[in-house]
Amino acid sequence: MDHDPPTPSRIATGPPNGSPSIEVWLKPGDVITAQVSTKSFQSHEVRITVKDIHVKVDNCVGQSFLRSYAVLTSATADTDDVVAYYGVTKVV
Repeated sequence: MDHDPPTPSRIATGPPNGSPSIEVWLKPGDVITAQVSTKSFQSHEVRITVKDIHVKVDNCVGQSFLRSYAVLTSATADTDDVVAYYGVTKVV
């Protein structure tokens, strides 16, 4: 039976008579989309207000980035439209 060795995120190494060192194996992060709200509408005036959202970043060795976005999908008998708005990328 084949077993892969464990892949630690960090390990202490070094020569027996020298200074210890630490090696770090970085893994790519995940991109996660967190849907906050959805609204169906039948008229031309509709609003969704979102504020005071809290985001938790786990196990991050370097910088993390956040960017909000909104997608509007509309359809009539003659047209289908998809419009996306992307906010400014923020460094966390």
